[in-house]
Amino acid sequence: MRAWKADHKAKRERAFGIHSLDTREELSKRLQPLLSENAMVHKEIGPDNEYRFNPEASEATAWKQRVKSTIIPNSLTLLAWLDANSNLLSDEELKTRDEFRFHVQGLMMKHLEGQSLPNSRFPNKMNIIAS
Repeated sequence: MRAWKADHKAKRERAFGIHSLDTREELSKRLQPLLSENAMVHKEIGPDNEYRFNPEASEATAWKQRVKSTIIPNSLTLLAWLDANSNLLSDEELKTRDEFRFHVQGLMMKHLEGQSLPNSRFPNKMNIIAS
């Protein structure tokens, strides 16, 4: 099991440049830009905007594209950093990470697999982890 974990960690680091960090400050520096970009996309063209009453609006199309090109990739990178550095997280933050993982899985099911299921909201406590 230890060998498998070490091998998995090495593969992840080679593939994504994800690695263990020494401090929360270092982790925060990796997380904050990704969360900020996702928040900006959501604020500008997210489904909570006025166009939500018009599914044919250009913003709806832009949102669908940006979920695939920005939100999901950034979110998967966030999860990889959090998983690789879970030793720097409190028990409450680990729960928040798991809530975020559930949210991301729902986004992927909807936007990549075409499943029309309700999803959980983004856990705002993620912003605290990155601060």
